Amino acid sequence: MRRAEFNPAVRRAEFNPAVRRAEITRPRGARGNQPAVRRAGFDPALRRGARVALLAVALIAPGAAAQWTAGPSAAGGPGSDATVRNDGGEEVRIWVDVDRNLRASFQLSSGLASLDPAGCPTFQIDDKPPEDLSREAHECAVDGPRAELVLARARDGEVVSPTLLSLMNGSNLTVRYRLAHAGYGASRFSLRGSKQALTAALGDGLTVVGD
Repeated sequence: MRRAEFNPAVRRAEFNPAVRRAEITRPRGARGNQPAVRRAGFDPALRRGARVALLAVALIAPGAAAQWTAGPSAAGGPGSDATVRNDGGEEVRIWVDVDRNLRASFQLSSGLASLDPAGCPTFQIDDKPPEDLSREAHECAVDGPRAELVLARARDGEVVSPTLLSLMNGSNLTVRYRLAHAGYGASRFSLRGSKQALTAALGDGLTVVGD
């Protein structure tokens, strides 16, 4: 039997200190031949990436609190249209029509399911009880993704509407509704800037009172 000869051309693998050995740990309570778990080393680049992601979220978040605006009356009323849209593309619009009725509309974003024509959305301001707007006096009408109703009627220069006062002085509006093909939904809107926009919507000669 010949003895294997040493071949200097075949060199041992050299140790490279730049390549660190992964630490091998065994789970707590491991016994016998239970396989060890390889623990990944800490990568500071991951922490920097996480900080960048959190900063991006913080910059995007304020967009959800869209401000109310006042624009020309689409119905030819004495005041402006007060409008707000959320980041989902849904819209609430409030205006005074030519008969001095205070009207409101709610519209889903395009491409979503229609509202249930047998129901009417409810408005809830902050933590106050939601207002039932389905009564006959509100003349609620639903057409596809849009609902329109009468919030209040003006008499002798006054609009009696606790809801309107709450919209002017609250922080958040939640609109809840039924969908045409079963299911419910809720949409949230900021009330930032609502007092100025709704005052412009009332126009001259109308004052809002709570009761």
